[in-house]
Amino acid sequence: MNSFHIFLYEFLLSSWLFSMTYDWFHLILNTFVLCIFLSLIARVSLARSILLSFSAHFFAFMIFTVCAIGLFIYHIAIENMPSELTEVAATKDLLISSLRVGGIYAFLQGLFVGALHIGSELSVRKLLLAVILSNLTSALLSYFCITTLMTLLV
Repeated sequence: MNSFHIFLYEFLLSSWLFSMTYDWFHLILNTFVLCIFLSLIARVSLARSILLSFSAHFFAFMIFTVCAIGLFIYHIAIENMPSELTEVAATKDLLISSLRVGGIYAFLQGLFVGALHIGSELSVRKLLLAVILSNLTSALLSYFCITTLMTLLV
């Protein structure tokens, strides 16, 4: 394995572990934020924005989870463990980790919206702008929630 594959594996696995443990706020917050941004930016009706938001989140969550688990199983099968498995690399800096998870979800939801756009009258630029802005906003809100909870619990 070359160093890029190991970096990609550690990046995806640590981001997935971070999103499943600390950053579970992201999907919940982004569902509502994306509905609002789709209504305001892309001028989509409320019912359609709710349906689009839930389906985009389901698609992104499933693809992210399948990729992370698939990479984990593949690397266990060839007995190549990451260098820092005991310490999740994503928790070193919470803001950067939240933005990484937001970027991963924005990329996957952008793929979904782009594929869904075929045969639709909606502007793909406005939809992608809504997806990117909602994920950025949700990543920052999630970071705020994580740091607030960590200071309250510690």
